[in-house]
Amino acid sequence: MRQGPQINEYSVTPVLGDQLESGATVKRFFFNKYWVFSLVAIVVVAVALWFLLGGNGKDEAKLVLWFDIADQITSGSQSEVTLIYENQGKLALEELELEVIYPEGFQFIDSSHSHEDYSGQRFLLPSLSPGSSGTLTITGIFSASPQESKTIRARLFYQLPRSTAVFSESAEAQLSFKAPNFNLRVLAPNQLIDSQGIEYQIFFKNISDKKLQNLEVRLSFPNGFIYDSSSIPTETKNTWLIEDLEVGQEERLIVRGTLSGEEAENKVLRADLGIVEQENFEVLARASASTRISAAPLEVKQNLKSENPKSVSMGERLSYKISYKNTGSRGLNNIKISVFFEGEGVDFSSVQTSGGALVGNEVLWNPSGRSELTILQPGEEGFVDLNIQVPKSLAEKNLQNPMIKTRIFISSNEFPEPIAGGTLDVKVASKMNVDAGMRIVDGANPPKKEEATIYEVSFDVSSGFNELSNVIWTAVLTSPPGEFDFDSISQELVKDINYNPASGRIVWKIGNLSFFEKKQIKFNVKFFPSVADSNKTIKLVKDIKITAKDEFTEETITSESVNDLITVPVN
Repeated sequence: MRQGPQINEYSVTPVLGDQLESGATVKRFFFNKYWVFSLVAIVVVAVALWFLLGGNGKDEAKLVLWFDIADQITSGSQSEVTLIYENQGKLALEELELEVIYPEGFQFIDSSHSHEDYSGQRFLLPSLSPGSSGTLTITGIFSASPQESKTIRARLFYQLPRSTAVFSESAEAQLSFKAPNFNLRVLAPNQLIDSQGIEYQIFFKNISDKKLQNLEVRLSFPNGFIYDSSSIPTETKNTWLIEDLEVGQEERLIVRGTLSGEEAENKVLRADLGIVEQENFEVLARASASTRISAAPLEVKQNLKSENPKSVSMGERLSYKISYKNTGSRGLNNIKISVFFEGEGVDFSSVQTSGGALVGNEVLWNPSGRSELTILQPGEEGFVDLNIQVPKSLAEKNLQNPMIKTRIFISSNEFPEPIAGGTLDVKVASKMNVDAGMRIVDGANPPKKEEATIYEVSFDVSSGFNELSNVIWTAVLTSPPGEFDFDSISQELVKDINYNPASGRIVWKIGNLSFFEKKQIKFNVKFFPSVADSNKTIKLVKDIKITAKDEFTEETITSESVNDLITVPVN
């Protein structure tokens, strides 16, 4: 029987069918996995963009800012403008940068925050947490015609946490102006070497239509300014009385001193012109000027060679070491150094120095006396010495709180204006004076063995030219043969006296002594010598000492040794 062709179970058809089924499954698997990874990637990118761009955080951020300014501003007078900004949202505000746009004619002077540019238009401000606020006060001069209106604008940029997006809020204020009654100007050098002399000129003119009386000029000096003198007398060194100022009259006040500070630091002097009514000072005009500090090319310092450089006693010698150095980058010629002495606590006849000369109350050094001062190369330094004595008779001058004050200066041909090296104040300590006495007022005279003699003991304690506090007098009574008579003390001193019979120690708490004040104590001692004391003198009151606090020097002082009180020989 003829058979047809045999078809195997494992023929192509069923095998091909299995292969297609398996391939489709693999293809679907990779297709689905691709979409899963794609979806995850899209979500990740979306989340990242949400964080980077702040998401909807802007809806939760709320920054408000506004100006606080006077209703009317005096044209040409110094004024203050305050900008207030507050975070009223739920998120912190970071990277705050403020931009201020001033109207035409505005002159920037200063601000309560450091500014990033010279014109005071850009400020970097600290971050604001939710609910917190900040202020920025700007000081300057607006110039405008009366009744004119101008606009000041501000824009505050910020970012949200974990965001690079920058947002901003804006504010503006209208400024109204009024005509001034005064023209007030302050002139000061734009730049000054550290610790150099400075001269301020304050001009004020009455441009109103009436005479003005009892005006005051008040100056607020910058830190580092030391007052020296002024063209108009003053008692306070910062306030000047102007009794009358006629219509159109202009006056000038000149104030001189020294100014020190850090390099590149701006020092601002503010001048207020006003009137005092019922003890209140009303500012009518305000102006200011700024001076920038530059590094000194010459440096001079003074030090005392003493264990206690803050105070000195009468008769003591003071040894000064004056050091100098060229801190610049070029050689300087003909160096001059000077030390000015102020106060009456100096005996100029006792001045000792090498190569220096005394001229009045000033000691000078220059190349004629010290050849090393002819030229001073960059970085080169040296020193000179000075020795002077405090008069022993200083107390006789009836001074109060005497002080020895020295000011030092240095200059050169290239920098002829003297550069100050600071001041050094040395207080003169007070000296207590003690007068002691003892006399027989009753009993055997001269003393006899086994008989009583009554001695009256007296002490006078006086202060010098400084006030003293916590003054305490102590002594020891030789007992026996002495016996302290407590009843002999005056009634007003009883509470201040303490006596210990066992040790013989007497304490008198004097308390306070004013300038050149004297206090006295008197008491009796019953002296009953024994046979063994015959032909002897007895130290009846000994170890006498007084201590006190000098209120001027704020140091504890002790009286000089006081002689023991000795009896006459016992018969």
